[in-house]
Amino acid sequence: MKNNMQNYNGSYFNKELCLRNANEFYKVAQLLDKQREHGEYCFLIPCIVNLSFACELYLKYLLGMRTNNCKNGHNLFDIYNNLPSPEIKYQINEAFDSKWVRSFEESLLICDKYFVDFRYIHEKDDDWSVYTSDLFRIVHALYTVCNPSQQ
Repeated sequence: MKNNMQNYNGSYFNKELCLRNANEFYKVAQLLDKQREHGEYCFLIPCIVNLSFACELYLKYLLGMRTNNCKNGHNLFDIYNNLPSPEIKYQINEAFDSKWVRSFEESLLICDKYFVDFRYIHEKDDDWSVYTSDLFRIVHALYTVCNPSQQ
């Protein structure tokens, strides 16, 4: 077994690949968002899905770096709550742009199920709303904590 892999629940977790994938999903979301800035809203849903998945992978990376376990599922707040170290939560909250009304945890609760909800938005018959600024701020805070050498 390679050093960057650990066994949990009968499967393997490659920490380096998890972080690289999170960074790539975040970068793709940023590229898609550039189109929105130019008035093209056709990429909104893929942007949300990529941001949400990047968020999930960053949280799982942080969890996997500090435990011998990695949380399954897409519930962002649940994964965040499983982070064992108050220090890492403090770092995330410090990296979060808190000049807005909501805290990191309040924003995370709002965006908690975006990955599942927006992947299957075509199956919903009700109105929906999205808080992309919250989601971007969440992912940027997680990116900052997971990639300290990039700052």
